[in-house]
Amino acid sequence: MAGLIAQDVQDALLERHGRWPLCPVCVHSGDPHALEVEPELGADPHWACTKQAVLVAPVGQLSTALGD
Repeated sequence: MAGLIAQDVQDALLERHGRWPLCPVCVHSGDPHALEVEPELGADPHWACTKQAVLVAPVGQLSTALGD
């Protein structure tokens, strides 16, 4: 359920503010993209960079992982 809520927030922000959250793994590569929630359904969803196959942070703990 947390993964679906995170995706709903991400979709709502896209319309008003653009892609969010930007991938910290690829941010300097010249190809900025948003993180995705993996798995979309099920237990233990994480924000993930699907281009580099890297888990960035559990959903709900993104600010801690980014140092905000």
